[in-house]
Amino acid sequence: MVIFIVLLTGSLQLNKVIMTII
Repeated sequence: MVIFIVLLTGSLQLNKVIMTII
């Protein structure tokens, strides 16, 4: 369960970075 939350937050952070690059 904790891993799922970490994965979710990581994906969100990655999405934000991609949005910033693009």
